[in-house]
Amino acid sequence: MISKITYILLNAGGYSTAAKNRIEAISKGLKIHAIEVKLIEITNKRSYKNDLLNKTILALKYFYVSIGLLRKSKKNDAFVFYGHFPYINFLLKFKRKETKIIAERNEFPSSELIHSEPKSALIKRSLNYCKNIELFDGFISCSNELINFYSQYSKDFKYIIIPTIIDHEKFESSENQSLNRANYITYCGDWGNSKDGVSILIKAFAVLINEFPNHTLRLIGGTKNKIEESNILNLIKDLKLNDYVKIEGRVKHDVIPHMLQESKILALARPNNKQASGGFPSKITEYLATGVPTLVTNVGDIEKYFSFESIQFAEPDSYENFAEKLKYIIQNYDHAKRIAANGVKINRQFDYKAQGEKLKKFIQSI
Repeated sequence: MISKITYILLNAGGYSTAAKNRIEAISKGLKIHAIEVKLIEITNKRSYKNDLLNKTILALKYFYVSIGLLRKSKKNDAFVFYGHFPYINFLLKFKRKETKIIAERNEFPSSELIHSEPKSALIKRSLNYCKNIELFDGFISCSNELINFYSQYSKDFKYIIIPTIIDHEKFESSENQSLNRANYITYCGDWGNSKDGVSILIKAFAVLINEFPNHTLRLIGGTKNKIEESNILNLIKDLKLNDYVKIEGRVKHDVIPHMLQESKILALARPNNKQASGGFPSKITEYLATGVPTLVTNVGDIEKYFSFESIQFAEPDSYENFAEKLKYIIQNYDHAKRIAANGVKINRQFDYKAQGEKLKKFIQSI
């Protein structure tokens, strides 16, 4: 029986907040079910100007820490390697036979998302990882699309789908529920257009504001990509929305529930692309947990878990349709609130306690 699970993150470029929040939430759920959880993050605490030196130091840490953990593992231990791990076939030579080794991937490999030459280092690294999937005892992912992709690389593929994990207690406090909601249409997350379609949302808002000038588009988050950030800011300027858009930037995760709760509508205009088809945005369950009317584009696995009775859907890649749906919610707000209330109930299937028990049973079974 597994009694301890160690999550290992190879943090080469800074893991997103969403990834860390996911691990934190599932760890909380596992601990409730008597599983000890530990997170080991392998990263460079100091960055040097020489990129090759940074990579070399990180690689040495990667092998030293990983091999050390595997060699000291005990009979009832399990390890979850979260994300991409190179040379996993070499590392696993140091594990005990009784130790369970599990992979977790919640996105396609880079080779599927970025067009590169067939012989490029990027393609080689991605293929190397995929070919070694059969060495893992189990596989965790967030969507059917990703399971279908990665399963082709293993004959005995044991897997579990955990779309997302939510701590409802953070979003359903009596303090938040009593807030007076402002006329905010709020988005929270990464501004990168290939992921969440922030530019589509801004264009939709530009159409909406002609009829509802008393509303404000509130953008929480940002992007590390300066070009994408510049494109978003220029779009706001070009559409003459500077007086109607409130840019909050990156905020601490513990204040996000309050910021979402005080909004009138929560929005996500994800485009219909490869990345969206494989992922399951954790922000949807955070949105729904607040009880605030939520509008999202119908992409990926979302409709497998939610219907029009629990969430408002818009067509992907159409700012005109997104604007129409926003208008409908504003004009039929009491109806939208009833749908949102039902969404809170449906959303509880993703609570960390239930997902923690689900993951525990899977790991014990492999």
